[in-house]
Amino acid sequence: MTDFLLEIGFENLPASYVPPAARQLETDAAGMLEEARLPFDTIYTAGTPRRLVLHVRGLAAGQETRIETVTGPPVSRSFDEDGSPTRAALGFAKSQGLNLDRLETVQTPRGEYLGYRKKLKGRKTTVLLKSRVPELIGGLRFPKTMRWISGGAKFARPIRWIICLYGDKIIRFEFAGVKSGNTSYGIPWIKPAGIPVRRADAYSAAMKKAGIIVDPASRQAQIEKMAAGAAERLGLSLVDDPGLFREFTFMVEDPRVFVGDFSEKYLSLPSEIVRTAMKAHQRYLAVQGPRNKLMPKFVAFTDGRLQGMAGIKKGNEKVLRARLEDALFYWREDLNLGIDGLAAKLGGIVFIEKFGSLENKSDRVKHLMHFINDCAPEPSRLPGELIDRTASIAKADLASEMIKDGKEFTLLEGLMGSRYAAAAGEDKAVVAALQNQYRPRGPSDPLP
Repeated sequence: MTDFLLEIGFENLPASYVPPAARQLETDAAGMLEEARLPFDTIYTAGTPRRLVLHVRGLAAGQETRIETVTGPPVSRSFDEDGSPTRAALGFAKSQGLNLDRLETVQTPRGEYLGYRKKLKGRKTTVLLKSRVPELIGGLRFPKTMRWISGGAKFARPIRWIICLYGDKIIRFEFAGVKSGNTSYGIPWIKPAGIPVRRADAYSAAMKKAGIIVDPASRQAQIEKMAAGAAERLGLSLVDDPGLFREFTFMVEDPRVFVGDFSEKYLSLPSEIVRTAMKAHQRYLAVQGPRNKLMPKFVAFTDGRLQGMAGIKKGNEKVLRARLEDALFYWREDLNLGIDGLAAKLGGIVFIEKFGSLENKSDRVKHLMHFINDCAPEPSRLPGELIDRTASIAKADLASEMIKDGKEFTLLEGLMGSRYAAAAGEDKAVVAALQNQYRPRGPSDPLP
């Protein structure tokens, strides 16, 4: 029993593409080996932005020889009354290239049939893999695919190298213009030198030596440790964001952490705006100090050891500064207009064609709120004027500069309305209602 390794190397995949592709590779590979009648011990897949890896341990050297029973016509139609073979029996023997005396009676659930037992010699694993692995690669599906060469091969990004090893033997084939071999790469445009892999079971050690963390769980653990360490060295802590850590895991394969800064003037914005500006496009981790106060710093990652880190840090700070400057402008413009000024613009915004404007939607919300309130027991009912005020400004932030036109801050819908209402001195119950109206947004979100 020998190990089998397949590594597909490509230009950077979007982070969201990697986990589903690795899962499909595992499922499809297991199905391929089962169909090919090749026993194995375990199967493992992993993915990074630049590679998908399949490692099969204990793969048999070939198919086992098996006996297959081939049946022909029923015995009752194979011989006449004199015991002489009929045309059906003779035709079956001829079609199988056998003499009649090689045939025998085979008992089946349907009765007795004329047949014979055929010995099927198993094929070698190396021969089977040579034809089946290209089909396995070509069968991978992604949300979007591209074709970069003639021949019809499709993949999410151009494939640049393929490792295919059974033990120390290279399984030779070509897919999408790339010939299989035993050489991997790190970041080809930065470190063009290849990483030789002599045997399938030596792959992990070769990758580790090159500084590449192939296993996603190990990579995420390392990223979390590095990010926490960077914050601790500043005497601060990270704002918890499990989703962003999962995304980081499939954005880098040789993580390197750095800390950036931004102006304290942006801390005058609600903390959710600053954190969204960091996360939505740049994938930065926010940092907090005592009493969970947001600090003017962020933690981010590069992939691999790069020269000119000072320039990289400066460039990332420049991009974030532009995002925060936009947010500060939107915030001030919206505050100048006020919550009532924003609500007044709802009549000019179409909700759904034939269903009227957002102002019409607000009116329907008000009627529903009064209906539910009237159904409640007397002690639990809310004052009618509180309902009217809440409904009239509930959708006001949809007219704000911060939310409208599909900007990155649309994730803050509802919450921004509560911030504008608080700035206008609205009743605390109204502010809470605006903040809670879209909850829960997902399974991990608190209930309203």
